[in-house]
Amino acid sequence: MKALVSQLSRDFDKGSSLQYLTEEELRHRDNKAESRKTITGKLLGGVLNVLEKVSDKYIPKSEYYNYKEPVRANASVEKVTENLVLEEETAVISMEHKKV
Repeated sequence: MKALVSQLSRDFDKGSSLQYLTEEELRHRDNKAESRKTITGKLLGGVLNVLEKVSDKYIPKSEYYNYKEPVRANASVEKVTENLVLEEETAVISMEHKKV
């Protein structure tokens, strides 16, 4: 019940409360798991992990510090529903056109 209350009280401007991995992230995770099965993979993974930690700690990334918030389009509910209706009407008309 506590989780449900937390999810329903979430601020929608922050985005979805459910986070799913992208295809690229899934492939990366699977490749990483496969490579860690061998001794060479474990050794290489450990070295890369140490290099990543060192670079994150001592080499600042300018992209991180120069973050620009993406522009979000704000639209009224009426405008969004109007656009949906227009899209549905267009889809119906194109379906009827294909049948003829």
